Amino acid sequence: MAHLSPTGTGRRLRHLALLAVSWCFMTGAFYSGCKGLFTPAIPEPPSGSPIVPDYRSPEATLNTMKLGIAAKGLGASAWLGAFPDSTRPEEGPAYHQIFDPFDLASFEAACQCDGPSDWRAGQEQNFYLAFIAVRPSDEYAASFEVVEDHPDVDPVGDTANRYRYYKVLATAPDGNSRLVIAIGFADLTFTKEGDRWLITRWEDHVDPAIGVNPIDPYQLTLGRRRLESTQ
Repeated sequence: MAHLSPTGTGRRLRHLALLAVSWCFMTGAFYSGCKGLFTPAIPEPPSGSPIVPDYRSPEATLNTMKLGIAAKGLGASAWLGAFPDSTRPEEGPAYHQIFDPFDLASFEAACQCDGPSDWRAGQEQNFYLAFIAVRPSDEYAASFEVVEDHPDVDPVGDTANRYRYYKVLATAPDGNSRLVIAIGFADLTFTKEGDRWLITRWEDHVDPAIGVNPIDPYQLTLGRRRLESTQ
């Protein structure tokens, strides 16, 4: 029977220790920590800088909405905060969502149902959660571009109108693919409530270059995305 020398024993112990450290390092990379070989790791909280909402002007409100889309689930409150809230039936809708008539007709024909007569905060929340789940692993980026034929004008009293060409891009984690998952025009009415400019009317329009039934099925308007979130 062979005998282990002190040198051989020490070498084997160092080898086992190295394996243990390597195992802890590798599993820590996946489970965010190693508190012992058989101790469950504690997940790390979501990363990223918190969004500081700013609704002090129509432009600031749109920028806050873009930040919200980019943060996806963590940005829900930033996006939803751009709309007045009304949860009680007697209050009436806090803002009006006007769907493109071609979008609405196409949706109703497909679902054999009636589209929503108006829109409330709960419906907007359902839409937002459904929208960020369209490409759950991708990074989102939204834009609201000024349209030359509809230049901005100064607010009149507590009301401001903005016409925007919007687009939302979804980029795969490896950066090798990018999809347009929302595109269209929005005629927006902002109403000042206190020191906040909130959207009280969103009239949606299909981009004529894309059409109501686009070749790329991802390229729907946000209005159509809202309609589909009701199903």
